[in-house]
Amino acid sequence: MDEFTKLYLARRPSLAKLVRRILRFHPPEEIEDVLQDLWLKGSRAYAARPVPFFKAWIDRAAINLSLNRIRRFKHEPQPEKIRQDRLPRQLIDRDPRPDDLVMNRDLRKAIADVVKRAPKLIETVRLLYLEGHSCAEVAAILDITEGTVKSNAHKAVARLRESLTAPEAA
Repeated sequence: MDEFTKLYLARRPSLAKLVRRILRFHPPEEIEDVLQDLWLKGSRAYAARPVPFFKAWIDRAAINLSLNRIRRFKHEPQPEKIRQDRLPRQLIDRDPRPDDLVMNRDLRKAIADVVKRAPKLIETVRLLYLEGHSCAEVAAILDITEGTVKSNAHKAVARLRESLTAPEAA
């Protein structure tokens, strides 16, 4: 077994989680396709030139292939959406509480506003806190300095906190 295969197999469970999170609305076969493409393309690239930060490099490649899959998926014909009248009665909450609807809508809107205003900051937070990468790995993935990673993380958390705790403008 070559060096790339050993490294890849050690990272495969984490890569599968990463790809699954990105392609969460896609069929499970798409996840396996991305992982197979990652292994094929990664083994060729690694054979040509081994990389010093394998974890960061392979994670970035998985993200890029997943995003490419999403872009390609947008242009393919989509199956018919599931209609609510075809779902079993137990799965449909016919009487949601109005305050829950308002709170959920406001929370989603606040987070969406922050994400729209600062996608680089949110990407840093996602890699650092949700993916569990170190500052050095996030810096390598995003091609920025470690200081910028720390600064972006601080700014993103502050913006999220501010948008979630700010009093509503009447």
